[in-house]
Amino acid sequence: MATFGMKVRQLRHGKRWSLRDLSGKVGVGFTYLSRGGEPGPSP
Repeated sequence: MATFGMKVRQLRHGKRWSLRDLSGKVGVGFTYLSRGGEPGPSP
């Protein structure tokens, strides 16, 4: 079974969108998407 992140990647590649393209369309930061939508370590 594909994870959510894997499914997003498949769909994004199908539309030939970069991470930056997708981040602009969904309104989240590029770095958030590049980490797979996982929050970073706590300070």
